Amino acid sequence: MSRYASPRCSEIGYWNSFVPILDFSSLDAYTDSIDGYVRNRMIAASTELYYPVRLKAHGENTTANLRKNGISHVELRMLDLNPLYPLGICRQDLRFIHLLLVWLSLQEDETFGTSEQTIAVRNMKEVALFQSDKIQIECGWHQSRPVREAADEILGDMAKTLPEYFPGKDGEVRECISFQREKVTEPSNRYAEQIRERFHNGYVKKGIRLAMEYAEKFEV
Repeated sequence: MSRYASPRCSEIGYWNSFVPILDFSSLDAYTDSIDGYVRNRMIAASTELYYPVRLKAHGENTTANLRKNGISHVELRMLDLNPLYPLGICRQDLRFIHLLLVWLSLQEDETFGTSEQTIAVRNMKEVALFQSDKIQIECGWHQSRPVREAADEILGDMAKTLPEYFPGKDGEVRECISFQREKVTEPSNRYAEQIRERFHNGYVKKGIRLAMEYAEKFEV
């Protein structure tokens, strides 16, 4: 486990035995591509599609429901519970997820075909490794770049682009992005680094003790 910053997102996490290639050109095409894997018995049901991002409808988690009622929300499956916070996640991280989704919605449409989806899955497994200073991500056409450099570039563009979309809250937006940027520029600010430092020696006993403290704190 010491090899990974996020076992959940790494090669040992929840993945299908193949890389699912989905058709995002329309909702019908998307659901049809999932149903195709079910018909071919590559997955038993649509719920067994272990993809980092899934489109969901309200209610029953089936492609039939999604096709009938449309998309109600986007499920992000790359988030770990954070033991450093009693609720499992930090408020600033929640804000950042919102900001990231807004920023992504502002980007120009790009082709996301077979090669792009395959590279995206490989990149996600790669960035789940612990030593971020050694991680390179693929950028297409046999090119790669350091993950820290790529992340810092995106965060810089977010800081420049997003404040105008949140009038009166531009300071909060910049502060939230800066909070994430400090994890990129200073590895000791990464949660994985902090958790390893705190729990590496006797992590089972320390983890149970922490869980009991949180349980007592929220006991009604």
